[in-house]
Amino acid sequence: MTILEREFNELLLRLEPRGRNTLPVTRYRNSVHNALKGHMPVRDVMVVGSHARGTMIAPISHADIDMLVVLDAGTNVPEGNATLFLESMRGLLISLSPKLLRIDEKLQGISVPFPPVRLDVIPAFIRKEGGYCIPDPKTKQWMVSDPEQHTTGILAADRQQSGRLLPLIRIIKTWNMLRGYPFEPFYLELLAVWFFGAIIIEDYPSALSYFFKKGIRESTRAVKDPAADGGFVHGFRAVRRSQDAVDHFTEAYKRTENAATLVAGNLLPRAVSEWRKLFGSYFPSTVPGFIGR
Repeated sequence: MTILEREFNELLLRLEPRGRNTLPVTRYRNSVHNALKGHMPVRDVMVVGSHARGTMIAPISHADIDMLVVLDAGTNVPEGNATLFLESMRGLLISLSPKLLRIDEKLQGISVPFPPVRLDVIPAFIRKEGGYCIPDPKTKQWMVSDPEQHTTGILAADRQQSGRLLPLIRIIKTWNMLRGYPFEPFYLELLAVWFFGAIIIEDYPSALSYFFKKGIRESTRAVKDPAADGGFVHGFRAVRRSQDAVDHFTEAYKRTENAATLVAGNLLPRAVSEWRKLFGSYFPSTVPGFIGR
């Protein structure tokens, strides 16, 4: 194992949310189910999102666990303003956290503080055609999607990469977090699945360089929701202009290329400085001769 491989392995260890595997997820599910049963046609409460996909990142205090409340729509799918439905659901869930319960405008779910994490509770009406109708954060109406299929697809893509894709996604999401979330995290996951659909991940430094280079051109585009009949997943969160998105990816790509040049010149301490400009103190600094950033 090379020194750089060792540093990236240590990086991945640091990105693991401490305590993730001991979270009382079953208790969270039961709490949500018990608050809603008898008031709504709840079939199930499922854990979806980054926790289910294995792409959650540290710190655990910033983590959220997506809870999909599967509802029976009967013969009709919901129509109209999804926010009104969320308000009624919020009223039922308020006993779980009466002071801090709120509707998450970006997610269009109910955000429930459940220390040390946050639960994002998302209503999902079953469609006869497959998938679910869930709130659309853009239009405040209902859209077709399937978080279960998202999990299945990303885990399948990771198996095709011999388990290298999920760690790469966690690294990319950390870069995004440290910049104040310019992009929606799930959007970056879909970009990674797309970009590496026909490209083998040989090592993380070269894969990151490839991801950021390709993202310069593609990061301003919405990505097709891989779920059947789904729409598009938009990428912007904190960024407002396409050029800002391009600038984020361009800066990251240049850092990765600078680091690769320095490694080729056996200037490992300086290469570590470049990686730390992308990943902050999460990136280890055990290379002999490294000083400061």
